[in-house]
Amino acid sequence: MYKSEDTFDLVKSLSQTEKRYFRIFSGTSGDTKNYLQVFDVLDRQDIYDSKSLTDKFAEGTINVSYEKNYLQKQILKSLRACYSENSSAIELQDILKNIEILYRKRLTRQCQKLVDKGVETARQYEQWSYHLELIEWQYRIYGRSGNYKKLMLYAEEGLAEKIKLTDNILAYSRVQQEIFVIVAMVQTKGVYSAQGIQKEFKKKITEAEKKLKTHTTGFRITELLYSTLYLATHYSGNIKQSYKYARENYQHYNNHPHFKTDLPFKYFVATGNLITRCIYLKKFAEGLQYIDDVKTFTGKLSYFARQDISQEQDSILFEYKIRILLRENRFAEALQAAKEFEKKYNPKNLRKGIILTDRGKLARIYFANGLLRKSLQCVNEIINSDQEGFKLDYLIYSHLLRMCIHYNLNKYDVLGYLAETASRTLQKLKLNDDFANDFIELMKQVSKKHEP
Repeated sequence: MYKSEDTFDLVKSLSQTEKRYFRIFSGTSGDTKNYLQVFDVLDRQDIYDSKSLTDKFAEGTINVSYEKNYLQKQILKSLRACYSENSSAIELQDILKNIEILYRKRLTRQCQKLVDKGVETARQYEQWSYHLELIEWQYRIYGRSGNYKKLMLYAEEGLAEKIKLTDNILAYSRVQQEIFVIVAMVQTKGVYSAQGIQKEFKKKITEAEKKLKTHTTGFRITELLYSTLYLATHYSGNIKQSYKYARENYQHYNNHPHFKTDLPFKYFVATGNLITRCIYLKKFAEGLQYIDDVKTFTGKLSYFARQDISQEQDSILFEYKIRILLRENRFAEALQAAKEFEKKYNPKNLRKGIILTDRGKLARIYFANGLLRKSLQCVNEIINSDQEGFKLDYLIYSHLLRMCIHYNLNKYDVLGYLAETASRTLQKLKLNDDFANDFIELMKQVSKKHEP
């Protein structure tokens, strides 16, 4: 059973276009359907109110729980129909469903047409799992049509294709496992994860470079290898090499434009990683150009394709832009960007880590522009929050920035307490940061003397 609020969340996530399509899909010109009445009530609610929903139909014969669950299924069905041409995965799922329906109706010729279309799509977008299912359907079609000669020939051809597809799936999964380990370490601990494991990263780089030479034709495995390489080289300290691989991955997408629209979020991430490397190497003009490019790209996407990116896009692009502006000492421009960002900021459905990171970005901008109390408010939100899944880099930085703010406010008497708190945090997390430790000791001395 679906949770009570799930249907409400789904309804509130719909755009006006999607709502209009859902009503047309549901055939509202006929008798009023019970689940559509539930839809109207949920659509008018700003906050989910189960009692109000139940009271609305208390005197009728509507089973609210049933209709709510049925409504969710109908909305998802309409969205699949609405966006079937915007994703190769959804298109192939629809093709496979239609093949089964036609096969049960013994419409073999129509089945064959769909299998041919599906195979072409699966090959183009390297959808190996769906391709394997289509091979199974080809076997069944040849068997039902009585064309055993073709079945015998295809048995060998199909087996060879299956082996090739399975090899691709396994190769992709192995690279995927490697990058998951790297990303998980980096996203949870930041730079501190790289300390002491340089040899492990260098080993991963050597292995990925070897695999890159053997997978020169496919897109997905090559893209994942580039991603592994620019992350591993970055956290092993070779920023120039990391930039090289990030740029090659960016060009890899441009050489296969159909994958840019089929995998828009991955392309967005790949471009973002290139921007990050540009910032580290002080290629600021190039970084700003990539920011404009990715904005143009997402602006041209269909509404469906853009949904996967839109919730995090503003936060991520804002971070890239203000990092460049602050490094170039363009503080006033950074503050203006912050005001525009906050004006349209919507934290709903954003991961907690992103929300806290956003507070860290704003804290930096406010501090740079002398708005110390606003900066302190953001910093305190980070320090007092649940830290699970949040980068240690930002947590330690927040403790240090909080001391800087109180120093600038001439509140030397509290620096000792803040320094002790920061020191305990480092000890609790078992982090050995020379700069942080030296800075903490300095603040303790300032606190004792009560003067700068």
